[in-house]
Amino acid sequence: EAKDRGVIPGQAVRLGGQVKQGTLECCFMYAGDGVRFVMTDGVNDVLVIANGAIPGLLREGAGAVVEGTFIADGTFRATQVIAKHDEVYTAPKAGATPAHRTAP
Repeated sequence: EAKDRGVIPGQAVRLGGQVKQGTLECCFMYAGDGVRFVMTDGVNDVLVIANGAIPGLLREGAGAVVEGTFIADGTFRATQVIAKHDEVYTAPKAGATPAHRTAP
């Protein structure tokens, strides 16, 4: 939909959708670590690359909102990732590693 609305590379936008199953992976880019995943609205898919703090609740199949810009190749470079979640909070178990991270 962003392409249909005339969004140009470098223009700040906010996208919402779901993290597509099988696409969430850690990657180490530039000086910090981050994640790469495909966000979908059920019709269109967008590759998202995000560095910096990633919410521990970010999961495949779950809703998310990303803020950032498209780059020339159509990839979305997120400056902020917000994981949508249900209203019931449960603390992670002690020593648990978030799903998008690997244990040391």
